[in-house]
This record gives sequence, structure tokens and C-alpha cells, in this order.
Amino acid sequence: MAVMSRRVFVSAACACAAPGAGFAQPATRPTGKWICPPCGCSEDGKEYDTPGPCPAEGCGMPRIPKPAEPPGALSRGRGVFQVPGGPGRETAAIGVHYYRPASFTPDSRVLLVLPGSGRNADSYRDAWIDVAEAHGVLVAALGYPEAQYDFAAYQMAG
Repeated sequence: MAVMSRRVFVSAACACAAPGAGFAQPATRPTGKWICPPCGCSEDGKEYDTPGPCPAEGCGMPRIPKPAEPPGALSRGRGVFQVPGGPGRETAAIGVHYYRPASFTPDSRVLLVLPGSGRNADSYRDAWIDVAEAHGVLVAALGYPEAQYDFAAYQMAG
């Protein structure tokens, strides 16, 4: 089982909020400055006056508007956000169907759920809600659309 830190998980969510990426924008008030999303590169947190790609070698992520508040946690309860499809599938998007319990804290664990052949990420997420509430665990079920991830790409790990 692969382990993903909360920072990597949240970074992926922030990356999808880049202007022009075709995903939902964050609901925070911008400051007039731009930053590289927190991805672990040398430019994390550095402010810029204009949008554009991150200049750090190997990064190149589009800068996002710097929020007046730190990038917020996911809202409480059920939700979904989109992340880019990854190398070779840049135009695809993966839906992350999540549930954040009331007791979630920065020290809470994240349960990553991979649905079966039905690709019903929302149902898989919902099946874990009682556990999430009981243990303060953030549930994230990944939804791979069949139109962009065929049998070989999804079931055969292509």
C-alpha cells in the first residue's frame, strides 16, 4: 500500500485550483500576489506579482493567487474535487470524492479508497462515513472516468 502524506494530498488539491486549469477555483479572497502551489519545490511560498509557471527546475506548475488565508482544509462532510490525470493523461481529471468528519485534525489519518470495476467512488466513500466519524479519518475515494481510463488503464494499472 502506498503512503501519501497529507501535504502531498492537499498539494494535489491546490494544484487543481490553478487559473486556466479548468477546475473549480478556491473560495478565498486573493491578496494580489501569486505563489507556486505547495509542492515541495524550492519556490514554495515565494510571492510573485504576476501569474505564470513556477521557475523552479522540474516544477513548472502554474502559479495560483495567494489567498489571504492559508489554503483551507476541505469543507466538513461530503465533497468532491478534481485533480489532473497525470503524465500522459494531462487532459483527463480524477475526481476525489471525500468525507471530512467533524473531528478531523491536522494529525488525523487519511484513508485512500480505490473503487472496483464499477468506478463508483461516491458509493465507496459513503460506505466509510461511519468509520470516518468514529475515528476522525478523512476518506478520499478516487474516481477514474471510464472515458479517459479504459480497462487497461484502470483495472490493469496501465
